[in-house]
Amino acid sequence: MRFAEYIRGVHSLAEFDCGNAAMNDFLQQAGTHGVPDGEHLWVSLDDSRAVVGFISTQICEVELMQRAGVSVIPAVNLAAMGVTSTLHRSGLGGNLFARALVTCVSHPAYSECEAFLCLPKHIGTIRMCENFGFVPFPTKPGYFWLSRHAVERMLRL
Repeated sequence: MRFAEYIRGVHSLAEFDCGNAAMNDFLQQAGTHGVPDGEHLWVSLDDSRAVVGFISTQICEVELMQRAGVSVIPAVNLAAMGVTSTLHRSGLGGNLFARALVTCVSHPAYSECEAFLCLPKHIGTIRMCENFGFVPFPTKPGYFWLSRHAVERMLRL
């Protein structure tokens, strides 16, 4: 499997089905129309360049409670993510998540971001976030977060 930024016309979306219609539609729309500025679509590819997994990342701002009050900080939102049904429980989702963290820490577009966010939709994604050290975000119910410093330390960068 290879990890790359999605390139329309080079990578095939035709066979992708993660079992979730909304995620399938998201990927088809992003593949057809592209993603908005400040957002990237990262994919995992099989040997035939077919997309077998994806994760999108986008820059956002979040309010962080600090001793001096509330600060608004730039962050990376690890947004939509899906893995083709035939590869569920194969570890590909965790691999995509890890590769997205590594890529965002070193990608110039995300250099100012101080935190990483994730809004897990099911128990498997919640456990994956926890396994990576993410904790519930205090001012965004349902979101999990990890500071950039913690990600860099985890990745030993």
